Amino acid sequence: NHWQLQSGALLTSATDLIFDPITAFALRFLPQWSLFLVGFGIIMLSFNLFDRCLPQMSLKESHLGRMSRLVYQPWVMFLLGAGITLISMSVSVSLSILVPLSQRGFVRRENVIPYIMGANITTFIDTLLAAVLLNNPAAFTVVLIEMLSITIVSFFILLLFYRRYQEKILDLVNGISENNRKLAFFMGTILIVPLILLLF
Repeated sequence: NHWQLQSGALLTSATDLIFDPITAFALRFLPQWSLFLVGFGIIMLSFNLFDRCLPQMSLKESHLGRMSRLVYQPWVMFLLGAGITLISMSVSVSLSILVPLSQRGFVRRENVIPYIMGANITTFIDTLLAAVLLNNPAAFTVVLIEMLSITIVSFFILLLFYRRYQEKILDLVNGISENNRKLAFFMGTILIVPLILLLF
């Protein structure tokens, strides 16, 4: 518990050291409620700049053959997804990056699967840190076991039958996106099921 408290305090201090001067400067000129809009605008601007910096070509067309073969490896994409989500502490941000990359031909659909598998593990980092900051050993243990369980399952899939797993996932995606009715049913399901679980 002592180590957890020290780690949480250290993380909080480091975060405050970086962002407090920026927010303090912004608050001199703007009301506090507007900082949310400023942050949202910065994120959108960052994505726009990121999209503009990408050339309209695939990795294979860019003559980076070795880099192309490296990035298209499942383990590399798995680690990349885990790493970007760990840094951003947001699976929404790390997955949003895939949209312009896919549109410009840098990422294929089959590359997205191990990327998401990696992101699904480190997306719990913020929850783990919240448990540390709240000094809740039980919550820390639950989140840590959840992360380890997902890691073990992901390793098992990647090592033993990833190609078959990839084919099944792509077949499922093709089936869902086959027509608008199936897509609407899928979207409705992922929205309604959590509401039902909350109510009952």
